[in-house]
Amino acid sequence: MSIQDKIKNILVKEIENLVKEYLGIQPNLPELLEKHQSLQSLYLHSLTGSTVEADQPLLVPCTFFKVKPTEFIHIMVIFAIEEEFEIKISDEEAEKIKTVQQLIDIVSEKIDEKTRQ
Repeated sequence: MSIQDKIKNILVKEIENLVKEYLGIQPNLPELLEKHQSLQSLYLHSLTGSTVEADQPLLVPCTFFKVKPTEFIHIMVIFAIEEEFEIKISDEEAEKIKTVQQLIDIVSEKIDEKTRQ
């Protein structure tokens, strides 16, 4: 399976699980993933049907922080990607990732760096 396919699978799995578990809705992510290249757009559309507003702070489980639901999804997606590929994406790098392609590019870059060591 290619890096791109793995990343898309992780996006679908993580976002569906988070939105279902914490917001109580089941988004149709494979369809949304094909329509949206922007992660923010993907996250926002996955929240459609939720009683939570996209910019309303959400108390993140197991923390004392309140973040927007889209930020929470992004954080958890980055964690899942790091775990799956055994890489580290800095906070600064994560903040710059705005599209699915940028996510694929940074993961590919990190994997290349790891294999060169």
